[in-house]
Amino acid sequence: MIANLRITDPKAFLSAIGRGCESLGEKFKDWNHMFTATSKEMKHELGFTPQQRRWILNWIEKYRQGVEPYLITKPDKRLRSKKKRKPRK
Repeated sequence: MIANLRITDPKAFLSAIGRGCESLGEKFKDWNHMFTATSKEMKHELGFTPQQRRWILNWIEKYRQGVEPYLITKPDKRLRSKKKRKPRK
């Protein structure tokens, strides 16, 4: 978690949550636009992918509830250990 992170505009917010959302900061006009944009608006008017919309809307709700944004990296699927299957009887 990053301490003393100053969120002053939508671009700073999107940079704080990561996952490629940094480049989307220019698409939001202001705070009000970001906090009132619906998933449909993000899809059709702003051109966000489903993953981006889900991630942004999730973090907007967390921010409303008082959680400061922090970077959560995506786990690398290649590094997951495969579960051993039990032999069938």
